[in-house]
Amino acid sequence: MKTLLLLLLCLTLFYIPDSGGSGVALPFNLTFLCWLGLVVMVLAWRHNKGGAERQPLLLAGGMLLLLPWLLQARGNPGVWVLLAALLLWLALLRLPFTPRHRRAALLAVFVLAVGQAGTGLLQAFCPHLAARLYEFDWLRNQGRPYGIFQQVNLLASFLATGAGCGFLLLLTERRARG
Repeated sequence: MKTLLLLLLCLTLFYIPDSGGSGVALPFNLTFLCWLGLVVMVLAWRHNKGGAERQPLLLAGGMLLLLPWLLQARGNPGVWVLLAALLLWLALLRLPFTPRHRRAALLAVFVLAVGQAGTGLLQAFCPHLAARLYEFDWLRNQGRPYGIFQQVNLLASFLATGAGCGFLLLLTERRARG
């Protein structure tokens, strides 16, 4: 598990130049979505716990959110991404997550956020080095770091998610009585 987490951290700190486009028009995003879907399908097939928990309110909310877009689905790839996310969520409900699995997932997100915080600090305080490593342009971004995401708001939301996972890890930590 530690080796997989270290490999994931190294892969997320590796910069891939922007090839233009957005959303599923980017080949890396589409490749990641396909890979994630295959992993979830294999895990759901191998560890099927029978009937998944029913959550009709969340399912109905997701379908209501999709309803206006389904009428315009032909030229809008965001509809298909939202539908895929809903199906991914339903597949994840079928997996048996133990507290150990949940803790490992929280730890993975926290460690990845710490890595991105390091990248952001490098871009903020060593822009000349970040320009060589990450094609970071200090003037174009008005000095705002963006990590590997190439958008300031994505870095901020990922760091907030990582901080939330860190707090959850602290809250669920079992302390030895001494």
